[in-house]
Amino acid sequence: MINLLDEHQNLGYIKKLISFVTLKLNVRPGKYLKKTVDLFSMPGLLILSHESKEQVESDYNLVGKLEQKGLFVLAASQESKTTKI
Repeated sequence: MINLLDEHQNLGYIKKLISFVTLKLNVRPGKYLKKTVDLFSMPGLLILSHESKEQVESDYNLVGKLEQKGLFVLAASQESKTTKI
């Protein structure tokens, strides 16, 4: 399934995580979001790092919750719904 990306959600929140290092997005609004099948088709890459393993795990779990709520908003032509990738 291919969907047109309208916008990203919660990126500012992710960038404020204590263990945040970098976030590289491979899909921009107005481009098509495809199902991830390998490293070349992933919509982005998030790197977390901290001296505390517990902090990284906590931040990782928060990102997982945000993914479940939807990080990607699809264009109106796709019924304005959010999708989890």
